[in-house]
Amino acid sequence: MRDKDTLETATQASLTGHLVLSTLHTKSAAETLDRIVNM
Repeated sequence: MRDKDTLETATQASLTGHLVLSTLHTKSAAETLDRIVNM
């Protein structure tokens, strides 16, 4: 996920029962959370 709009769309799709698969290129789980929070 490269931007906030894509993240929001994926989140909405998942909340309505759709399976959402994606990648985030980070070195750790903590870095993944930081990237999502800072989008």
